[in-house]
Formats: sequence, C-alpha cells, structure tokens
Amino acid sequence: MVQLTDPQESAARKKIDISLNNLGWKTDESSPSCNVFTERAKTVAQAKLLNGKFPDYMLYRSNSDEPIGIIEAKKPGQTLRGALKQAIERYARPLGVPIVFACDGSITESHDTRTNKALRLDGDVISDLITEKMLIRFNDEGSDINSSQAVSISKQQLIQAFAEANELLRNEGLREGTERFTEFSNLLFLKLISEIETDREESGEPRILDSRYCWEGFCDKDAQGMLDYINDTILPRLVDRYNHSGDVFQQKLLIETPSTLKRIVDKLSNLTLLNADSDVKGDAFEYFLKNSVTVGNDLGEYFTPRHIVRLMVELIDPLFGETV
Repeated sequence: MVQLTDPQESAARKKIDISLNNLGWKTDESSPSCNVFTERAKTVAQAKLLNGKFPDYMLYRSNSDEPIGIIEAKKPGQTLRGALKQAIERYARPLGVPIVFACDGSITESHDTRTNKALRLDGDVISDLITEKMLIRFNDEGSDINSSQAVSISKQQLIQAFAEANELLRNEGLREGTERFTEFSNLLFLKLISEIETDREESGEPRILDSRYCWEGFCDKDAQGMLDYINDTILPRLVDRYNHSGDVFQQKLLIETPSTLKRIVDKLSNLTLLNADSDVKGDAFEYFLKNSVTVGNDLGEYFTPRHIVRLMVELIDPLFGETV
C-alpha cells in the first residue's frame, strides 16, 4: 500500500476558505466589500500594533475597519489549544479583538478573551465558524448568548408546521418518507433562499436570484396559479441554472392538488427561517424525518437525541486523533 504524506496547514486553510464563503463572508481582498483579510491587517495602524506578526485570518465588521474576530489555522492533527493561545497573545490582545477561533479544517475551537471562555449559544459550545451577524452578537453581548424569544417561539411553530406539512403530503399520496422529505425540502429551500435574497437586498447587496423566482413571486397567488407558477416558471429556471452536476431540483412538484400546496406555502409564509438558530432547524428536520417513515426506517436515518449527544461529548471531551 502506498504511504501518503501528511496534510499541511494549507489543507486546513482550503476548508476554512470554503466555510467562510458559505457563511457569507466576503473573502475577495480586491473587493471594497471584503471583510476577511489573510496574513495581514486591514490598516497600517493595525499592522504596526502587531509588530510584523500577522494572524492567518482577520475578520472585520462590514464596511468598517473594526476587527471583530481572528482565525488561526493549524494542520490536521495538531492541538488547537496552542493555536488559540498564540492567537490571543500575539494578535487579539494587541488589537483589542475579543473573539478568537482556532481551526484545523475539521475541528474549530473558540475563545472570548474577555471571559476566557468558549463561545456558547443556548448553552451549547460553538464548534464551527459562524456568520458575521452571529459574531457581532458575541462581540456585543458576550461569550454566552441565547437565541431571541422570536427564535424560541419559531421552534415550536416550525415543528408544528413540519408536522402539518408531513400529514398533508401523506394525504396527497406521497407514502414513502423519501418522497415527502424531498418535496418538503424543496419548498423549504425556496423559502430560505428567498429570505436570504431579501436580506441581501436590504443590506444594499445585489440579488443573485430575481424576486420573480423567489417566494414572493408565488406566495400570494391562488392555489392553481401557485402550482402552475412553480412548475412552469420557478423550477425550469432553477433546473436550467443549477442542475449541471446532478438533479438538484426536480422538474415538477410531486404535489398535484393545488390546495395541498397552498396550505403548506401559507404555513411557511408565516415563519421567518433565516435568523433561526441552526439547532432549531436541525431539531425541526429531525422531527420531520423521524415522522416521515412508513415501514421501519425508510429514510435510512436514525437520530440520537441532542441532549444525549451533548452529554456524551462533555463526558468524553474528545481530542483530535483520539479513538473510541
């Protein structure tokens, strides 16, 4: 068997770059809107404070020179605690940056220099890189924050909406859990991407998907008009644009009864998903999947309850490279 070389820090940086882009950070340093700078500070004054030493990544509040986070990358297999200490002492303290991350591309650890604690959201330790909006919340509110009351309420609304949609799809004749899950996921994606586009527009950024192909293009139509519009206008556009490497979007909805579609759309229209904590959406998806089976486990999924997962992780306190 051929012996392979070990991955280097550059491998971690490739994954970090992808994560930051997926989270909406602006990483193109030639763009005026860039809020991620690699191996340098944004301003000369900040560079002087660092005395020639620069972090792997500096994160800034959009449209400002205010640094709000630092990321130190390490090659897979190395301890992240040393990376956190280095980032705190060399970069965060001289610049007054409160939040530091250390990441090897797979595992991420966070630290708030004001409290000397890891970041926590609703009691759970942050274990991934986060969006600018969430990072700003930690900067403003401290290392241990809670979801807003609106998110807590929306969790119950989501679960209720998912349960009702699941039953509507079952009555529509979609007996297989995979069919119902796929159909609902496509509608949920349309709702989420529409909220993202609206948020971009309100932030002064250009839309990627025109509003006529988003939720607002069909949500107020009558039942038959809604079904026809999604099948004849929205899905052909998405299929043409995104189905190049696989069947990302289906050609037509499996739902054939207009009133069923309208009832599901109306339920989702009353919810705001974009600002919901990822754990809320994850819990809702788990609920939907667990209640989507017809015979046995037809979705091939099993979920360990979240509180048990958290307890196991806290008790074991696993480090990279350890095996169980």
